[in-house]
Amino acid sequence: MSVKAEEAAPEWRAWVAENLLRGARPEQLVEALVQKELSEEEAQSLVAEIGAMPELLGDGDRASLRRAWAERTRAADGWERRWPRVRVQRALKVLGTFARLEAAGRTGYTRWMEAVATRLVADASALALPGAVVDRLLDWEG
Repeated sequence: MSVKAEEAAPEWRAWVAENLLRGARPEQLVEALVQKELSEEEAQSLVAEIGAMPELLGDGDRASLRRAWAERTRAADGWERRWPRVRVQRALKVLGTFARLEAAGRTGYTRWMEAVATRLVADASALALPGAVVDRLLDWEG
């Protein structure tokens, strides 16, 4: 039975983040997650989501992961144009996961929240999202 990435998100996200910090290549993590019963698409999505954290992957790795995802999933034409919205959505998911982990007493991820939030503000501003919405979404005490 395949495990949905959303169902195991906190555990898988923590595992992916820890391994990226140890220097594992994104492709290696995708392979390992597939062996652990995630579909290739779910594994790529999860690694890309965690890879959105600026401290974990360089720009080249993120771009390479995006292209690989687009090729493997046969993304619709224009996916590059839609990518800024995807980045905002993923950053919100990452912040939500880190907030849940922090609430559960796992505060090791709190240190990344400010960097992710800062990047989210820049990405959201570039999309001309209303400032009040962004402020509300980022209302957390770090």
